[in-house]
Amino acid sequence: MNFLSVQSKPLNPNIDFLKIFAIITMAIDHINHIIFAREYIYLTYVGRLAFPLFAFILAYNFYYNTSNQTKYLERLLIFALISQPFYFLAVGTTNLNIFFTLALGMACLLFFNKKKTWYLPYLVLPLIWLVLSQNSGIPNVDYGLPGVLLVYSIGLFLKNYQTAYGFLVGIFLILINLKIIALYSAYKAMASILSIPVVYLSQFVKGNLRVLFKHKYFFYIFYPGHLFLLWLIKLVIDLTSL
Repeated sequence: MNFLSVQSKPLNPNIDFLKIFAIITMAIDHINHIIFAREYIYLTYVGRLAFPLFAFILAYNFYYNTSNQTKYLERLLIFALISQPFYFLAVGTTNLNIFFTLALGMACLLFFNKKKTWYLPYLVLPLIWLVLSQNSGIPNVDYGLPGVLLVYSIGLFLKNYQTAYGFLVGIFLILINLKIIALYSAYKAMASILSIPVVYLSQFVKGNLRVLFKHKYFFYIFYPGHLFLLWLIKLVIDLTSL
């Protein structure tokens, strides 16, 4: 038997629990970044859990919780555009926000959903990224190419539940943190990998958590909303310290 083709048992995660866990870790990371200028390094490690969880939630919803995958992608892109000014204000970067990363990953799932073409994003996207990065002036997305391919790899795993795709997920969980080769990056990679047991253990969280966020677009609105609030808090802190 080929070990890479071994299938694992399908997951039954508590998506609502994962959403709450993801936004809490994201908020902690952004508070540390925006308010405290990354003074507390351990909070950065906590924040490394957020993106892998959002990537998992999106890929899982793509296959199991949406009746119209194209509209799902359109909704992501709309909120990506809405969020960009708030992301620029709060973070002060020219990069595109995380909604764009998730949307590009979903676009790969949508357009390369056939078994015979599953490998194309791993070959085509690096070439496109390389060309576009050559003084094109086009801003990069948050987490870059590894972030996009993490979303795609998680989708492949959820569609097939094979060991080979699980290895790909593990590889990109490491790569999203390796902008520089340093112990700091290794710790961030280990923190991101901890998202795997969080997803697994969410299966044992019982109860309907949807009552905590009844609005359909709560999680979409939360992202730009909390960025704007943190920017205002930082502005007040700076003004009162003059």
